[in-house]
Amino acid sequence: MGYGYGSGRWTGYGVVAALGRLFKLPADQICQAFAIAGVQSPNLTANGSAGYSDLMGNDVKEAIPWSAVTACAAIELARHGLSGPADILDHLPHYNRDVVLRDLGATHAIKGIYFKPYSSCRYVHPALAGFELVVQESKLAAEEIQAVRIYTFQWALDIDNRTDPRNLTEVQYSIPYCIALSALAGSACMLPITEAVLGRQDVVEFAKKVQLVLDPQLEARCPGETLARVVVEGRGQTFESPVTPPRGEATNPMSWGDLVDKFCTATAAVLPEVRQRSLVNAVEGLGSGDISPLLDVLQQPLSAG
Repeated sequence: MGYGYGSGRWTGYGVVAALGRLFKLPADQICQAFAIAGVQSPNLTANGSAGYSDLMGNDVKEAIPWSAVTACAAIELARHGLSGPADILDHLPHYNRDVVLRDLGATHAIKGIYFKPYSSCRYVHPALAGFELVVQESKLAAEEIQAVRIYTFQWALDIDNRTDPRNLTEVQYSIPYCIALSALAGSACMLPITEAVLGRQDVVEFAKKVQLVLDPQLEARCPGETLARVVVEGRGQTFESPVTPPRGEATNPMSWGDLVDKFCTATAAVLPEVRQRSLVNAVEGLGSGDISPLLDVLQQPLSAG
């Protein structure tokens, strides 16, 4: 794509493509819906890794939901005869078709998709993965840890990284605080992150032990790879992780069982166990080519038992 890495700038195109196919719209209407959605997509020039704002820990984030809303509106507008600038994707730097088409048919981007084990910014996850590995191998207790150094890439250093986050969004954008939560409460407390993790002075004090360091070699491998190397001091010794990708990355995948466990944990407050199992069974049955069981389950209200 062109300038701007905010997902919400591009999500609308995917929504238009999906809805256009579902509604069996003619090509000219889909073309106009693309154009309208592109014009009305969220303005994210301030936000995200490539934005000019220095404050990343905010609730706007990638603006994906609003992008989907504007795309749905674009479909309806196009269906009723409204038009947009149909050449919207014909201009650099907004959209670089040569980059998009370069490996078309040779690689499949979906194979590189990643899953987050915890509900925090992706840039936090390689540090968490490295820290968990060190603690698991060293058997260090939280009270034995004197210092933690996270060697990582610049974008990870650029998020807010408050040691005393004031709300859940700031927790999600703080490597020190998430490391402290992992040490003191276990990483599972971040799936999902709830109000229970706020205002804990013990976590704040531990977070102050975490130092973030730019590693030029890891920076050179970003954004293709988002990596970290973690050094922990405790018991008078130094323990170090290898260079570690996030757990859930295509190169460090979560198992199907891990994904099911995540789904069940994350939805426990809104779905009874029987509904969770029916959804999992329906997804597992997609391999047979029958989508109807999944559609049946998805049509049921959340409150259904």
